[in-house]
Amino acid sequence: METRQPCAVDRVQLAQENEVRVLTGAGPFSVRIIVDATGRASWFTRRLGIARGGRSWRLIAQYGCAAGFCSAVDEAPELVGDAKGWVWTAMVQPGLYQ
Repeated sequence: METRQPCAVDRVQLAQENEVRVLTGAGPFSVRIIVDATGRASWFTRRLGIARGGRSWRLIAQYGCAAGFCSAVDEAPELVGDAKGWVWTAMVQPGLYQ
């Protein structure tokens, strides 16, 4: 997974099968997966012309901080998912991770 920040999205286009082209101020990117974290705005969904479904299942979020060192996420946040959900890990300051 690659994360680019700051990187505002100007436009998205459906490219080939299972591929989306994202045009940004930092240049174009071709991706297979986009996480639309725009909430109710559904920015990507609207730009790609994808019909929105009804409501999702109940979503529960938990968060917290841990002190220590995790060099795997020092340069860029990490998002890992499994059958139970997903975990986002990022360094918020040296020696402190969320």
